[in-house]
Amino acid sequence: MWRGRVRFIGGVSVALIAALGVWVRSAAKATVPDNPDNPDQVASTCWVVPVHSENVHFQLPPESGPSFDLVVSSLGSAAQTFEISLTAIPQPRALNSLLPIHPEFAGRFPQTTLPVRHNHLAPETPHVHEGPVEVPSTRRFYLHVTEKRLEDPQGYAAIEGHLVQEGRAVRVYLDSSQTVQDLAPGLINFIVNVLDAEIIPQSRELLGDLVDIDGDGKLAVLVTPWLGKLRGGQVSIKGCVRSGDFQRRVEVPFGSAADILYLNSELVPGPSLKTVLAHEYTHAVCFSQRFGRDAGVLPVEDDWLNEAIAHVAENLHGSDWSNLEDRINAFRRAPARSPLVVTDYYRAGLWRDAGCRGATYLFLRYCVDQCGPTLLPALIQNPETGCRNLERATGLPFSELFRHWTISLTREAMPLQTAGGQPALSRIEWDHGSGPCVFALRGTATAFIRVKRSAIGPLTLRLCGARDSQLQVTVVSAAASAEESAEPATPARATVALQKSGQ
Repeated sequence: MWRGRVRFIGGVSVALIAALGVWVRSAAKATVPDNPDNPDQVASTCWVVPVHSENVHFQLPPESGPSFDLVVSSLGSAAQTFEISLTAIPQPRALNSLLPIHPEFAGRFPQTTLPVRHNHLAPETPHVHEGPVEVPSTRRFYLHVTEKRLEDPQGYAAIEGHLVQEGRAVRVYLDSSQTVQDLAPGLINFIVNVLDAEIIPQSRELLGDLVDIDGDGKLAVLVTPWLGKLRGGQVSIKGCVRSGDFQRRVEVPFGSAADILYLNSELVPGPSLKTVLAHEYTHAVCFSQRFGRDAGVLPVEDDWLNEAIAHVAENLHGSDWSNLEDRINAFRRAPARSPLVVTDYYRAGLWRDAGCRGATYLFLRYCVDQCGPTLLPALIQNPETGCRNLERATGLPFSELFRHWTISLTREAMPLQTAGGQPALSRIEWDHGSGPCVFALRGTATAFIRVKRSAIGPLTLRLCGARDSQLQVTVVSAAASAEESAEPATPARATVALQKSGQ
């Protein structure tokens, strides 16, 4: 018997900043070379180190300068942590030849790599009811609230909700243990109005319609205090959507065969709540389109890509950064400990891991900056999942996408500037004459190493990784990094029309 995977999201309160416009390509600050076909010009900023084994020997080009950034990534399993060592050595007989690239030129993917696919999977027209729908005044919902395994039905609470307000596309239920007077003033009205007037229409333009799983014509929203006391009272989140609810064949309590969004009753109206609604409604649209089609059910999307789509959608809805700021900052403080590709956060012990979530947002945001926002519906509608989904949607290998994203991180071109400022991207400072540099690296994470050498000239390095680490190595001129990062990144403010294609 299949057990539905639970997706949770909880935001944090931070100082509000200017909202992002619907969409622009914030990474477009990067300058394409005047003559990208000139190899001398192309070779001046960045070099790929070919890796054929766990032991890599390569010589730094003199033009990399007295210091340079070494970008060391692992494409191995995110479940593993690998020990990596970097040593300066006398030149061996065999060296890996570095391949010059220009990151900005090579990283701007042509629009033609994003074909329109899966038109037969476009969301079906929502069912239009001939007359008024008979809706009961109470309804039963289910949530996993203990530390028991997700497969254990004893870990779920049955919650009675009573209908308190109805909008054009939304019905809001309140946990029967509470009354409207227990909530922040105007909370229910805010939920209905923002969903009806902003989130749902904009999401329809961006991603397509929510598929009506239970046929009642509207999204159900449950407001409950249970989200403030999950895992036996240890965890509080702002909102969540359960993938099992959107699968008609999943039995209770693992699913409800209905389109449902859950919200914490401690929430208050305001920009932060709009951000939570945008994020969670995106999950609902994704789950409904993958599981609610009459033509066939698509496989469960990997958690990392599922969360990435929802986080990027927050930007597209013009939401604030309250659900992203701490996560981006956590990634910047510890990129080597923040894996990107995690299929199931809960079972990996990384549920709500801030660094992982920061990584997944920044990676997909970079990909959308290159390919355009039509990438999002392409990912939702693909029969593939995870890395294969991205490869099919972009027409590019995941390893190439990953490499160019990590190169962009050395430029400090982050699409976020908070009121309190951002921590610098964490780098390991290493003088090659001080002995080996040894560090830990999670699978699908990246270490950024600022290497200093005493004089311009040949420098040979040996990089050793553990078995199955699948190292990916890039050399970036530190001078080029400094030049690119001299102007701090600012939030994009221009607004463009959404391209219609279907915490």
